[in-house]
Amino acid sequence: QIARYRYRAIAERACVLYFSMLDLVLLNPMYEYSLIYFRDIFRQCMREAPSAKTVSARIERIITSMTWQLFRTISRGLFEKHKIIFSFLIAARIQRAAHLISREGYHLMLFGLHDVDEELEEFQRLQEPGSGSTSPKTAAAARRMLHKALSEGSRVKARRDR
Repeated sequence: QIARYRYRAIAERACVLYFSMLDLVLLNPMYEYSLIYFRDIFRQCMREAPSAKTVSARIERIITSMTWQLFRTISRGLFEKHKIIFSFLIAARIQRAAHLISREGYHLMLFGLHDVDEELEEFQRLQEPGSGSTSPKTAAAARRMLHKALSEGSRVKARRDR
């Protein structure tokens, strides 16, 4: 059990990479990759990752090797304009998995602020007495979530503008 748990980080990174690869089909239907293709890349990385003196160092090397190998392999088949999107998707998902980006911030980066005005109007409508669609407690929670996403979005933008 302990040995299996130590290698969990590899499985978590593999999951992030696999779903990043799968989402490419949303950009173009020809970017459809199979689980078998991913498995083959994964196995190759496990075999070819540099050895290390400790298990934790070996795990880090496998994770790094797997991330770069998958990125290089998949990028070869992408249009130039989609390579940057793929690299962003991988980086954002890795940071999300490491809890460096909140769920709200992640969605804000992916989808932007395009519907914020409509959402604010909807939240204000829900707040009115007698609207009947939701409880005031639910509306307040939704407003807090939106506020958190907006404030995190401005922090991300401020960091990006530096």
